[in-house]
Amino acid sequence: GIDYTVNYQLGRVEILDEALLASNTPIDISTENNAIFRQQTKRYTGLNIEHQFNEDFLIGGTIVNLKERPLTQKSNLSFEPINNTIFGLNANYSTEVPFLTRMINKLPNIDTEAPSRFSVRGEFAYLVANAPDVSDFDGEVTSYIDDFEAAQTSINIASPLTWELSSTPLGENFGAAANGGIETGFRRAGLSWYTIDPLFYTNSAPAEINDTELSRPESRLPSINEIFAETELDVSQTQGVFTFDLFYRPMERGPYNYNENFEAENAANNFAGITRGLNATNFEQSNVEFIEFWLLDPYEYTGNTNSGQIRFNIGNISEDVLADGRKQYENALPEEEVAFGVQSTDFTDEGYGRTPLDQSLVYAFDNTGAARVAQDAGFDGLQDAQELEAFGSAFGTEDPSNDNYEYFLERQGNIQQRYLNYNGTEGDSPEEVTTDFRGRTTLPTVEDVNRDNTMNTINQYFEYTVDISPGDLTDANPLINDIVDINGFTNPDGTPVEGRWIQFRIPLNDRSVQRSSGAGPVRTDAGTGAVDLRSANFMRMYMTGFTDDILLRFGTLDLVRGDYRIYAQDGNALETFGLNEKGETSTLFASTLVSLE
Repeated sequence: GIDYTVNYQLGRVEILDEALLASNTPIDISTENNAIFRQQTKRYTGLNIEHQFNEDFLIGGTIVNLKERPLTQKSNLSFEPINNTIFGLNANYSTEVPFLTRMINKLPNIDTEAPSRFSVRGEFAYLVANAPDVSDFDGEVTSYIDDFEAAQTSINIASPLTWELSSTPLGENFGAAANGGIETGFRRAGLSWYTIDPLFYTNSAPAEINDTELSRPESRLPSINEIFAETELDVSQTQGVFTFDLFYRPMERGPYNYNENFEAENAANNFAGITRGLNATNFEQSNVEFIEFWLLDPYEYTGNTNSGQIRFNIGNISEDVLADGRKQYENALPEEEVAFGVQSTDFTDEGYGRTPLDQSLVYAFDNTGAARVAQDAGFDGLQDAQELEAFGSAFGTEDPSNDNYEYFLERQGNIQQRYLNYNGTEGDSPEEVTTDFRGRTTLPTVEDVNRDNTMNTINQYFEYTVDISPGDLTDANPLINDIVDINGFTNPDGTPVEGRWIQFRIPLNDRSVQRSSGAGPVRTDAGTGAVDLRSANFMRMYMTGFTDDILLRFGTLDLVRGDYRIYAQDGNALETFGLNEKGETSTLFASTLVSLE
């Protein structure tokens, strides 16, 4: 009962029923497509019959049929099969007319003996257009546009190696002043981000990693069918989901936090974050619509009420981790152990790091020798001895910057404890590796996340806040798209797996979605003046608001782009991204793919 036109050339659907639009009645437009099978058989047959009454009069009839039959019922737009029939009738009458010859010969200077003839010829054709029976769907010939099995594309951003320690977000709670300075790190807390190495799930795991440890919710290997129950894998594919884990410790002083008065009592104001570069920088042109992830419920198995937020920043984000205005890239640090203060840089009068004076050309360490060891010093450019010279023993540790790297097989304890210092940047690229000691990366640490040889210092981004608390992880949360309870799975120690997976879908362009806590909209410009996502070079993810340790395990973490976008027509309510001029959602446009996931 809906009147609409489909403009195939422009690829848009225009609803004509104004009363229906005014009532905000949901309209479902289902389309399908099958791009795999486009072959189709064709049959061309015809019959021509002629009857000649005499040598002057002939009548003929023709019937021609062209029938195409596709392999499947799904016929693609512009490739629809046909079953067309043409009926034709023709007649021809011709007779000799001697009278005309005699009349011509009466003309001057003309004398002919050629006979004159009178001829009449006529043809009539009629086309009957039809389609093969296989094209019928519910008694109507159907053309499929899209089956939505590939209407969305997921961009995986869950690889730990693509994330680096982030700069401080803007905000009074974090102390990130516009002019930078050492104070910008005073609220940075501890954070580990990692994917548990498959070694721990084999016979080569350390002796203390037993079935009891591998059955803990914090370290077990989830099955893919816990999230996607209908997915079938062949024998060559792993059945486990190697999650992307964030272990946030708000009461622990983080790297490059030189706050001697860092107090655990203010843990809710602390933060810890990571950042990465983005390949698809123009989100509007690429039609990137959502941040989507599956999260293992962090409260189902702990019973605590530790609440906070995880915040996503997308746009232009400062790469200056130490906020000293100088670009750090390890491979240009000098080989000699110079005293602290030489080649030091600082926005204030107090130096807290070394940066090279030369311009960066290539990000690559020296192959061997003392230079390699001296260069692998972290974001501050200081070895432990130089850090002690700068900050003394005020922090009660031989590593005042808290940036030392430790391989997970060097440490003792459970899997979480083994990854506490895995993201350290000092010593994370050793020259020699062994079975029990390996580096995290072979690339030098640089304040250039997207590796374009420049250090961005502009902060102009959108911030998306996701509330994480027991009361927010319900179906009533507008950001939660699905909840799957874990049933029928067993841990390595024989106990049943408990918990649930929660799918979050965060719209990037909808300004009207409110946070489940009632504390305002999900999307803001965080005071940076961001107006669009046409220049989104970076993404930051940070945690804040928590007062105790919390582990977030991501089964998936994706940016989702769609093949369908809203068509904004002059004069209608859909001016931009489903919002009217008041920033209110007038019509919701949602594109969803159909698959086992």
